[in-house]
Amino acid sequence: MAERLIAPRVARDGSGRSHGADASPPPSVFESDVIDRLADGYYEMDAGFCYRRVNPAGLRIAQKTLEEMLGKHILEVFPDVAGSAVHQTVVEVMASRQAVSVETYYPPHHRWYVNSVYPITNGVAIFSRDITEQKFLEQNLAFLAETSKTLSSSLDYQQTLRTVAHLAVPRIADWCAVDMLTG
Repeated sequence: MAERLIAPRVARDGSGRSHGADASPPPSVFESDVIDRLADGYYEMDAGFCYRRVNPAGLRIAQKTLEEMLGKHILEVFPDVAGSAVHQTVVEVMASRQAVSVETYYPPHHRWYVNSVYPITNGVAIFSRDITEQKFLEQNLAFLAETSKTLSSSLDYQQTLRTVAHLAVPRIADWCAVDMLTG
């Protein structure tokens, strides 16, 4: 006889935690305080992929309220993540019980995140850090390195400026004009 998965009942008590058959043991006051003070987002999901705990930073990152997330399935809250790297990672960790980290770009928020997913009792815990500024810095440094290489590779200034303009447009500008003063 096939097992039937039933979503656990979730009681919302305003604490950001759920209580029910699939809930993890209640955290200590110290654990709750630490998790709530994290600058990184913290999300707990039960084995049915429903949110059972979200810290304030997680709500800010998700741009959701506690009522919009707690007790809800991940694809009900974020339908656009189906098939994404972060969703596949959560599914993988739930099955393998091995921790995994994944770096992702989330287009609706125009942000980059690194998500560390850990197996916990009856579910997974996800720590999410916004790394958008770091990614912009990496991209800018790569642009500067490539531009420096281009500038030093040729004495033909017209070709060099054309190449630099082509490098700049997709990365840091919508268009580029070069005005040369001669004589």
